[in-house]
Amino acid sequence: MVKHPDEMRPLLAAGELSNLSFKKFLRQKSITEVQDLAIEVSMEVEKQVDCTLCGNCCRKLQPGLHHQEAERLASLSQIDEELFKQEHVLLEGEHCYLKAKPCYFLQGNLCKIYDQRPESCRDFPHLRSGHFKYKRSIWINYSLCPIVFNTIERMKERLGFNQHSG
Repeated sequence: MVKHPDEMRPLLAAGELSNLSFKKFLRQKSITEVQDLAIEVSMEVEKQVDCTLCGNCCRKLQPGLHHQEAERLASLSQIDEELFKQEHVLLEGEHCYLKAKPCYFLQGNLCKIYDQRPESCRDFPHLRSGHFKYKRSIWINYSLCPIVFNTIERMKERLGFNQHSG
């Protein structure tokens, strides 16, 4: 079990190469079968990986925000809402994101507003929110998050992919 991104580095090239074949392999499986397995395996993995030892998601990603969340984050920061948005929020059409990398709210490996963090942070790494085999962010997060990495590698094992792929 890989528990930190540093442990993933030597395994990533081979894993990402096999992920291309694994995505094709998953096409043969029903959406429900893949999603049910992803939920089961990710829950097992999450119990064994301590996110507070990593914080990679908060260092490397820009979480999406609802406009109301941007307002709430400004209030939590005790910064004028317009100033907060100007300095910390990236607006792209209808969408907005926290633009700082690392996250403005990251302190060490911990979130200063953990109980009030945005929905996209709560849902990270997005393994249980549906459409596993078609969700692009999961495959991107494979090289970033030990939970995603371990979940995908365990799913390969459980589905017999390594033997099948020959």
